[in-house]
Amino acid sequence: MQSLLQRLWPAAIIILLLTACGPDPAPPAPTRAPAPTFTPTAEVAVQPVDPVAAATTQALAQQEQAQQAESNPPVQAEAPPAEAAAEPTATPEPTPIPAAEVVIGSNMNIRGGPGTNYNILGGANQGERYNVTGKNNDGTWWQIDYNGQDGWVFGELVTAQNTESVQVAQNIAAPPPTAVPPTATPVPPPQEVAPPEPPKPQYKFNITAV
Repeated sequence: MQSLLQRLWPAAIIILLLTACGPDPAPPAPTRAPAPTFTPTAEVAVQPVDPVAAATTQALAQQEQAQQAESNPPVQAEAPPAEAAAEPTATPEPTPIPAAEVVIGSNMNIRGGPGTNYNILGGANQGERYNVTGKNNDGTWWQIDYNGQDGWVFGELVTAQNTESVQVAQNIAAPPPTAVPPTATPVPPPQEVAPPEPPKPQYKFNITAV
């Protein structure tokens, strides 16, 4: 290092003199950077590697990694549960109301109105069932659907079922007029008849000549 500086020192002096004596100042010469100092490094002894042993070690490592991957499979992130589609709410069906009806207790006549003074529409047999459509004001007679007509049955002769909400029938036919018996014509008392006079005796005279 010192020998290098000794060599460069005279050249540096000459350059300085030329610069000072020259007409125009010359740009300064670039200063040469000092050479890096070489520091010796201790050599590391590298042992030769057996290629067969290295390949075997690498194969064993790969096999171990494969076994670990099989025993510990990667955990897949669970997808968030899809929101269940809202099921449409079923509209509850209305509870059917049982029909009001009567059961005929014995063979009977079906009347055209609530009374025995109404005309007879027909007859009903024991055990037959008819839908109830109304009742009379005091609830003693039931109005029924008798073959499409408004028939009436006496309540004590039938068994009524589910008739709690039956209303009084509208437009109940007026009862037929009661037949008025004909007025008896007064008969005058019999008059006493005078007995006939007894017959008068009749005399016969025979005139004889004397």
